[in-house]
Amino acid sequence: MLDRRPRFPFSLSWKLLIAILPPVLLAVSAIVWLQYHLARREILGAINKETSSVAKRLAADVDDELDQRRRDLLTLAETPLIPDYYRNVEFGLLDEAGAYRKELERYFQKFSARTGAYARIVYIDSKGGVVAGSGPSLTPATRNRAHDDAFVQARASGRGGMTVSRIVESPGGGSSIYYSLPIYDDLRTFKGVLAVSYDLSRVRARLRGVVVGRRGRAYIQAEDGRRIEGRPAAGDGLELLTAMSPLKSRPWTVVVEAPL
Repeated sequence: MLDRRPRFPFSLSWKLLIAILPPVLLAVSAIVWLQYHLARREILGAINKETSSVAKRLAADVDDELDQRRRDLLTLAETPLIPDYYRNVEFGLLDEAGAYRKELERYFQKFSARTGAYARIVYIDSKGGVVAGSGPSLTPATRNRAHDDAFVQARASGRGGMTVSRIVESPGGGSSIYYSLPIYDDLRTFKGVLAVSYDLSRVRARLRGVVVGRRGRAYIQAEDGRRIEGRPAAGDGLELLTAMSPLKSRPWTVVVEAPL
């Protein structure tokens, strides 16, 4: 009768293989695991370095963009049309003052069209009345609180002071910030405030142009917690690589993030 029980090789070579194979598999697995984690660390380090570099470059670009607004406001304040206007008002030459007011308004409109950056440029007299401006006309009904705050803050800043408002939401859905500068005559008498409303859509366009992988994005976190968004978020619950870089010109932070 045949013996049908399973036979197992018990040769010396088989015994050696059984003894050697588990340590070899363990060693190979350890090498593969180590190589994976080393490669992962190197790749994540390179991505972190890239996102940090992108955040710093973007912060520098936004700082330059905002600093240009200051330079524009100082350029506007140098026009002789403003002192010509209030001097004629002081001497009671109202017809001449009216002509200078119209010329000042044309100057603002040309400047605004050339730069394409301002929702409004306005010169306000010492009593808070709008003398001339570009953009939508300001009436008591359409003046917003930010406009009045810009006037008050600039007046309180003193001669040579420049103020910047917080983010202002526009009725049309956009947002802007006011740069304002007090105007004084040679006798240090307060003569009004020159203000520009900078449209933040230009900053948003710059943020949308930042590409980090397929689903990365950049945005700005303002001092009051508001965000100036670039691309939409990649989704909830994703592990993110994040880099931050503060601005020099404003208490804002540029954030660059990419899903891991």
